[in-house]
Amino acid sequence: MSAQSSGAGATTLSAIIPAGGRYWYVNKGATGANNGTNWGNAWNELNQINWSGVNPGDTVLIGGGTYTTRLTMSKAGTLGFRITVQKATEAGYNGQVIIPGVTITAVNNTLDGID
Repeated sequence: MSAQSSGAGATTLSAIIPAGGRYWYVNKGATGANNGTNWGNAWNELNQINWSGVNPGDTVLIGGGTYTTRLTMSKAGTLGFRITVQKATEAGYNGQVIIPGVTITAVNNTLDGID
């Protein structure tokens, strides 16, 4: 795994194949309920991810955009059911993702698609 800087210490995520399980959504332009349940109601920033609702085996999809908060993966998965965070691959959400940094504070998590 390697990281590609896009200036000012930011990290760029690249597309990968989604891992299955329940999906959660982060999209900088979402205007709905901000509960992460779909693209229209996605969390608007990385620090808004409600990790208490994310469970082992779930995937958090990050839509294209420039985010201003760090990604902190603070919920543990299990050996058989990791929690995955990845760049979205769906049309309209698959643009470049720029984040200022990543902190992983729990075990059995996967951050997919870092160039």
